[in-house]
Amino acid sequence: MEKNKFNFSKLAALFTDYPALKIGEISYSYQQINDLIQRKLTDYSHSSKTVITLINDSPLNFIIDFLAIIESGNYPLVVDKSFKKKSFKFGLIPEDTLFLASTSGTTGPPKIYYRNWESWKMGFEVCDDLFHLSNSQALATTSPLTTSLGLHTLMCALYLGKTFLTITNPSQFINITENYALFTVPTYLLNNLNELFALTSPEIIFLGGGTLSPEAINKVRKKLPQTQMIEFYGSSETSFISWQAVNEGKKTSSVGKLFPHVELTLGPKYRLTVKSPYLFSGYLNQPYPQSWTTDDLGTLKNNHLYLFGRRSDIIEHGANKIFPEEIERMAKDLCEDCIAFGVFDERYSQKIALLLLKPIEKEKLIKILAQRLPKYKLPQIYLETPTLNFTKNQKISRKELEKEYFRGVYHEL
Repeated sequence: MEKNKFNFSKLAALFTDYPALKIGEISYSYQQINDLIQRKLTDYSHSSKTVITLINDSPLNFIIDFLAIIESGNYPLVVDKSFKKKSFKFGLIPEDTLFLASTSGTTGPPKIYYRNWESWKMGFEVCDDLFHLSNSQALATTSPLTTSLGLHTLMCALYLGKTFLTITNPSQFINITENYALFTVPTYLLNNLNELFALTSPEIIFLGGGTLSPEAINKVRKKLPQTQMIEFYGSSETSFISWQAVNEGKKTSSVGKLFPHVELTLGPKYRLTVKSPYLFSGYLNQPYPQSWTTDDLGTLKNNHLYLFGRRSDIIEHGANKIFPEEIERMAKDLCEDCIAFGVFDERYSQKIALLLLKPIEKEKLIKILAQRLPKYKLPQIYLETPTLNFTKNQKISRKELEKEYFRGVYHEL
């Protein structure tokens, strides 16, 4: 396969009759997918090096359109249905661009970015070496195809000649007959754990977009004793940064050891700057980055990365800067789940709010937290909710929680 060029026709020649895609009970071989792509090419052959917006209406249509746009020499701009159409000036697009997409917007307004083929291809090969993906018949994801995790899983499966399984409903798990690896996020896994069964469970679960608490790891291990769990840390911009196997537990704040070929430097105030062959090609109309500084703060010890939290999530309470994760760690065993966040306050700049799912009695909760946390880190606001609201990427946005608090969505404990 040519450098910087994804060519599905070559994959179809290699894996002709092997199932490339399975949606429900319907399978499509590599050759069948290629035939659909060739027919679809006529829709895009009138242009070249043009950005074509692509919205995920159905997995099959999306995949065929996505691959056909690439093969036609154009560039798909992958967005979801909530994307607000604007009149973008795309300017000069990097020659090696595979597609354009929008960031999740978890840490700020969504931004359009470029991704080239070589950066993902190298990551797929490293993942195969580290985790022996070649031993799996299929790769599955619960993430929408318009997210970086969903699209990454699709392209990895196709490049390695595997069957891609798109999970749009948790009831689909019980019907999977292939031995498979699952790419998902912790919130989805925990919310749908009852849909996974030991006999049809994935051989390995890759978790991005968050981490599992020790209690959650034990919960998954009891349900799926034969399944290996791997957490990986990264973003749309950086792709892989670090990883760790968590079946036997993990150290507090650890996000594992660095991926091969990743260089990480610590800047002022624990800012993390990444250099690697997996980096994206930059934001729209901005230069190609040689390195990338993340929104996360942390430290590196013996090639293992430890995160304190996100710069944008820091709670400015009086003269103190508090990571919400510090509070959450102390409260995790006092409820089913919890999220700490800051809410605007004229006197303190921000007050500390703690949103809890099925907490213990309030008086007991406050008493225990007072023993575990210094006074200035204790929440001033305790909220209760029957469910946690996630973004379309199945993540938590603390900024959205603050807005919901002021709208009166949650009641005080």
